[in-house]
Amino acid sequence: MRNLFILYLLFACLLNTNGQYHAVYINDEKLSKIKLDGDTSDWNWVPHKYFITTASMNEYIASKRVDGKNWDCKIIIGWNDIKNWIYIVAVVRDNIRNTDCIPGSFWLDDHLEIVVNPDNLGGSFDQMNDRRRFNSIKFHSIDKKSIFEIEKGPLWITKMNYMDWGIKTFYDNKLKTNITVYEVGLHLWDKWNDVGPKQSCTHKLMPNQTIRLSISSSDVDNITDQDEAIWAMSTGRNYPWNADFLCKFSLDYPVKNDVSWEGILNVLRLK
Repeated sequence: MRNLFILYLLFACLLNTNGQYHAVYINDEKLSKIKLDGDTSDWNWVPHKYFITTASMNEYIASKRVDGKNWDCKIIIGWNDIKNWIYIVAVVRDNIRNTDCIPGSFWLDDHLEIVVNPDNLGGSFDQMNDRRRFNSIKFHSIDKKSIFEIEKGPLWITKMNYMDWGIKTFYDNKLKTNITVYEVGLHLWDKWNDVGPKQSCTHKLMPNQTIRLSISSSDVDNITDQDEAIWAMSTGRNYPWNADFLCKFSLDYPVKNDVSWEGILNVLRLK
């Protein structure tokens, strides 16, 4: 049994390069200290290699081009197998924080959007009865009050504690710009049902598994002129409607400290 376990760890290491992006593993000790309140100090332990910046995101222009020097973001994706949630942290720097749109019109507001395809099968989301597009969620603010809207997905996820989130916006005097921090935790579903979780098919997160995920953030400075740019982790602009355009994330899993390469070789040697 011990030999099989070590062989599994070796195999997991070899697979750890799958996916366009990587999600950092959050162990139970670190997870117990994370509060989804818009405070990034809970994430100071994450290695820089897991930081996703605008350098690896696509920019899509909806109308007139927005000056990219006035907007920037940094994103971290994490996961935990016991809680069976993914965690998203996005820090957005924006010189003009637009929060005056009305509910249902998130595209006229600075917002963050999450689209997930956990089963990694891809395909179109255009079918209204396609329940694999679990989450198309928008987070934004109206009159300085943070809200979220589920475009397509189970409306019971927050009432039944299958999602948690926190948003914090402040003005950074040093950078002389607005900072918005989004923290989101999600339980994923391969298929969901409007009735409830018992009628839905949960997705089990596993080490080195690949899921499809897109995080996008918009910059809307002026509703009247509809100046808008969207930065997204995607391979094409149709990512909200087709999972083939979502990015692949590999769920990284650390090798135990007490398992060394020499130890693996010793177990594999025939004696």
